[in-house]
Amino acid sequence: YYSVDEGERGGNRYGLNISWLRQFNRKGHELTSHINYGKRDGEEFSINELRTLELVKTEGLRSDETGPSTDLRFKLDYTRPFENESKFEAGFQSRLDNSTDNTSLSQYNIGSGQYDVLPEYSRSTTYRRTTHSVYTIYGGKIGNLGAQTGIRGEYTDRIVELNGAGENASINRWD
Repeated sequence: YYSVDEGERGGNRYGLNISWLRQFNRKGHELTSHINYGKRDGEEFSINELRTLELVKTEGLRSDETGPSTDLRFKLDYTRPFENESKFEAGFQSRLDNSTDNTSLSQYNIGSGQYDVLPEYSRSTTYRRTTHSVYTIYGGKIGNLGAQTGIRGEYTDRIVELNGAGENASINRWD
């Protein structure tokens, strides 16, 4: 037998990036901001087949996935250096992701020569995630020795929903 694998990924992806920088009088003293937006409408498939030496198809599986997604990220960072080679940094970041993926698995039917969808392995899933994080760091240097201390907090609200099945998995917590 020959094992034949084939696949393709396509669709459209759009992105928008905006950055902003505010520099203050002291070198390294700055405020930066970044906004990233992305949108995707994707399609992909993969096929795995077994064929005889005469190239007659005897088995096969086809996996398909389609679906749109969007993501938005916002980031704000502040850096303040001091005279003694120490500096203070703080920041905030938010990320919002949404997607719907329709996946299916099909099995090759040798009698019809077609791929039949296997409903027990075919699903539509919605994914939503919102993450907000804040951080602060203070670092310094004495001679060749440098040290820093900081703290970061992150809030995550995520839900993955199996559409039409009433099943979901969620996370709603601070880390």
